[in-house]
Amino acid sequence: MEKEIKVKDFPNIRTVYLTGEINEDSLLQFKKDLDALIKADKDIFNDNVKNLEEISPILAETYENTIKFPPIILDITSPGGVMYAGLALYDIIRDYNLNTDHKIIAKTTGLVASAATLVMLACDERLAGKNTTFLIHSILTFMAGKLQDVEDDIAESRRLSDVAKNIYIERTNITLEQLKEIDKLKKDWILTSEEALEYGLITKII
Repeated sequence: MEKEIKVKDFPNIRTVYLTGEINEDSLLQFKKDLDALIKADKDIFNDNVKNLEEISPILAETYENTIKFPPIILDITSPGGVMYAGLALYDIIRDYNLNTDHKIIAKTTGLVASAATLVMLACDERLAGKNTTFLIHSILTFMAGKLQDVEDDIAESRRLSDVAKNIYIERTNITLEQLKEIDKLKKDWILTSEEALEYGLITKII
């Protein structure tokens, strides 16, 4: 009697959320949620390989070489927040999309502003609700203390500003001249979904 092939499906709910302010707490929560989802995938994958090996090693090998994990949705609604946390999120997500079998897709609703736009840009596929609002502005600084402290803060703010500019230029159709104009005018640049699509901030309106 032939053994029954038992292959489990991956979870239907494959969403991690980034809502509210981006800071150390939201960074930690994102890591925990993503790690839990990845672990669940790996547990199912390993169980499936084990079950298939009992039937046919060739079948198990074929499964290992051809399986594709369903994409993970990163649901973003955020006014932005701490630049360091935003850049950490960017690097984590970019690494997954470039170097692992798991792909993360950004889905944006409501307001996506400041550092949240950088996090979104870590994803190659970026979806937006038709009423989503995007906001880009110069880095905010809160400087106080001795003169050297202020000078150090200015230097670091300029460095972070350059990092952000490079991400926008690399991942969108926004030019350096447009970003410099934002700094010059000291104004928020607010974009609709249609404008965000035109400038390459997003890849599709849903």
